Amino acid sequence: MKKTKRVFWFRIVFTVVMCMLLTGVGFRVYQKRMAMKNAHIIQEAPPVPVEVMSIIRQTRNVVGEFRGIIKPVKDAAISSKVLGTITSIEIIEGQEVKKNDIVMRIDDELLGYSLDMAKANYEKSKVMYEDAVRNEKKQKRLSENNIISEDDLIKAEVEVKKTYNEMLILEADMKSKQRNFNDTVITAPFDGIVAELYVEEGETVFQQAQLFALLDIYILEVVFFCSDVELPSFKIGLPLSFTVDAYPGQQFESSIVSIDPRTDDEYLNFRIISHYVNNNPAVKLFPGMIARISTRLGEIQNTIFVPVDIVMKSENGAYLFIVKDGVAHQTYVTVGKQIKDEYIITSGIEEGDRVLVTGYRTVKNGSKITVVKSSGN
Repeated sequence: MKKTKRVFWFRIVFTVVMCMLLTGVGFRVYQKRMAMKNAHIIQEAPPVPVEVMSIIRQTRNVVGEFRGIIKPVKDAAISSKVLGTITSIEIIEGQEVKKNDIVMRIDDELLGYSLDMAKANYEKSKVMYEDAVRNEKKQKRLSENNIISEDDLIKAEVEVKKTYNEMLILEADMKSKQRNFNDTVITAPFDGIVAELYVEEGETVFQQAQLFALLDIYILEVVFFCSDVELPSFKIGLPLSFTVDAYPGQQFESSIVSIDPRTDDEYLNFRIISHYVNNNPAVKLFPGMIARISTRLGEIQNTIFVPVDIVMKSENGAYLFIVKDGVAHQTYVTVGKQIKDEYIITSGIEEGDRVLVTGYRTVKNGSKITVVKSSGN
């Protein structure tokens, strides 16, 4: 009985072991067949069509692009030099004026009376001086003939000096009052445009009261800022070109006249100023317009450039794909400065290499490819 049970359990264990062995063998056979099938599929995958670019060393101009603002070279707030009432304003805001054009007038009646009195006093002192000079000459002749005493001659000489000094004082007073009278007619000190009027007709103004703002719009300055890295490329006289939104497609030319060696406190940039002669009546620029500036800052020679888009990044660094013998090879590169839409490549590829410019996001390292188009950079 016991022997029969042992045989029974032996058969069961043997059967289970055999089933497990057969299952494992079958699974391994299945894996091998699937691997062979997948390998066959991979081998049968068609080559990826791509476009490539042959690498050659080239030279590129370094063009700086900046954003600036247009300002007037001259910007003056004209003030009153006399106390009085505004009797007339000859211009309106936004009107262009020439140097010495009359802008407004201040009541000159009281100043006129004061000037007339000063002129009369001066003429009177002039006559007294001339009389003193004639009397001195007469006294000298009499003294030479011993007709008068020396004291009389001295008195005559003192009178000449006294009347002369009085005449000079009254002449200075007359000129001062003449300037005050002239200052009642307010004129433009330079060619420009009246940006704003601060007073109205009938208003009483005091000395130093601001009357109007005058801007010189015939010579404008274009102001922008650059970094410390860009600063060495700028020189006095360097030509610039710029555009404004008001005239799409129109380019304007200017040149640098000032480089401020001090930085602004907020961004630590350096201020650059160029001048533009605004003498085209058909294309008039005005202060406050935004200028988009470009200028050639130099050139980079004998350097490898590639499009920015074809350089990808991973944990191991930047890479791109080159093609050799119909196969894509993932190649790590050292990326330098970006010039517009290109990177400078300092190492990793050489002149003559062909890099993928399309299909680079589809292929993998070792993918077979078909070159459908090839070009130089």
